[in-house]
Amino acid sequence: MRERHCADARYVWNLAVEQFRYRERRERGTTGCWAPGPAARQKQLAQARQQFAWLAAGSSAVQRQALRDFDRAAQACFDGIAKEPTWRKRGKSEGFCVRDTKVIVHNQQWAQVAVPKLGWVKFKLSRALPVGKLGMARITRDGAGAGM
Repeated sequence: MRERHCADARYVWNLAVEQFRYRERRERGTTGCWAPGPAARQKQLAQARQQFAWLAAGSSAVQRQALRDFDRAAQACFDGIAKEPTWRKRGKSEGFCVRDTKVIVHNQQWAQVAVPKLGWVKFKLSRALPVGKLGMARITRDGAGAGM
């Protein structure tokens, strides 16, 4: 299931990159091009989830967050503080974000985080967690593909 979350986030991100690049190509050539904004992309995702069972089987929270991450990256590109968003490739920097994280710390080395449609995932602490409510967490796959 972890691989599925990574694949869903990558798929949604890459569709947004395709729309972004299509608009960029059209703006160079002709005027009157329409590219969906953040709200329209979220609506397209909702429609696609109704149309395709394989997409609906994944976590909508993970998919929506991938679009929010893309919107932030596109805005940074427009503001001139980052390069344009690029394709995400399988096996390279795979991961996904979850919001409103719930974390249980077991000891100084190990903790667990709640992931939608996956349950509790154990992870090794690399540093102390901030005190209070955690906002968002990025869950990544290690380079060997062994786990999260």
